[in-house]
Amino acid sequence: METSDNNTVFDAAFDRGMDAFNQGNYEEAVALFTQPITIEPSNAKAYCRRENHLQAIADYTQAIKLNPNDASSYVDRGVSYANFGDRSKAIEDLTRAIEIDPNNEYAYYECGRLYDELRDHAKAIEDFTQTIKFCPNLAGVYHARGRASAALGDHTKAIEDYTRAIEIDPSYIEAYKFRGLSYLSLGDRPKAIEEWTQVIEIDTNDKDAYYARGSMYEIRGEYSKAIEDLTRVIEIDPNYAWAYCTRGKSYLALDDPKNATLDARKACELGDCGLLEKMKEQGKICD
Repeated sequence: METSDNNTVFDAAFDRGMDAFNQGNYEEAVALFTQPITIEPSNAKAYCRRENHLQAIADYTQAIKLNPNDASSYVDRGVSYANFGDRSKAIEDLTRAIEIDPNNEYAYYECGRLYDELRDHAKAIEDFTQTIKFCPNLAGVYHARGRASAALGDHTKAIEDYTRAIEIDPSYIEAYKFRGLSYLSLGDRPKAIEEWTQVIEIDTNDKDAYYARGSMYEIRGEYSKAIEDLTRVIEIDPNYAWAYCTRGKSYLALDDPKNATLDARKACELGDCGLLEKMKEQGKICD
């Protein structure tokens, strides 16, 4: 069977499976998703993942029918809905789990995570706070609440949570990164640089930390330091367009149009032509 025919069969079966799923006919949906049809390997993987989630939903639905007051079944079905991509039904199940068991910290966390994905950061913070109430030593929950606070513009609270996450787990790289971003949002560039330096000390191959610190050096006029960091980014990832662009700006500031031109052209090859166009307008291209 040709690839186009495979896709047609796949899409048709998938659509029928989704119709059954949306009508609450989970067993029928599972059957449709597991039809023995010939499909492309990439589609087969997607099919398997969705079939597994649907099977889980069907199983947990049966468990709930047998015991409608089992909070864990609602949590598990909610997580399966979330993995399947239905956040609304996931939140419904997780909320029901909390109604049955107000001390279910996992349900609060999963609910908070979903609200955060839906950009309802205030509700996410409420649920993460409840999780912390029951589990005060989970670094990841503090980090998640910190990110939600930062999304609402409260970087002071975000820094408090990132700091607590780091106290619990001193190697928590993402907490350092985001604490650096919050310091930057508050205008404290030296603190931001300190955070990204800490990340680099933990992981000498973290290209994003090198780029963030190098960009900050460029903004502060510390061009030699910027070039050093941005060169390291490019060593780690030769296709990091922004690194070439920012390094090119640093070379230009140091009156090195030859290297600036090389970086501007490379950045343009990778999709960022801003610096190259600006240098052309200013007559600074070095041929």
